[in-house]
Amino acid sequence: MEYIVDDKFIFDLLHKDFFEILGLENVSEETKEKIMEEVGKTLEFKVLNRIWDILEEKDKALLEEWKSLMDSQDFEGIKNFLEREKIDLYELFFEEAMALKAYLLTASRQTK
Repeated sequence: MEYIVDDKFIFDLLHKDFFEILGLENVSEETKEKIMEEVGKTLEFKVLNRIWDILEEKDKALLEEWKSLMDSQDFEGIKNFLEREKIDLYELFFEEAMALKAYLLTASRQTK
């Protein structure tokens, strides 16, 4: 099948993990855990910003409710709020993870 971008980019995006993309597949498990913790923080930040943007477009009152829930760290309330507003947290994380992988893959190809 032909794509607008080359087949190898598509294959690498779908099959390689973060460590392979970065050329770090041989680092220790401890180092991988530290890297993944930082990647997780980055993804969480990006997802929270996306939720903020979604709510800001919908209604300022929703944004205030979200801020209150986040401040209180009421995780059950946060979960219920996201379900009520039909915001799929897992979908947002997936989208942001794929965007990050695409960015890293593109950056790694430019350095070769």
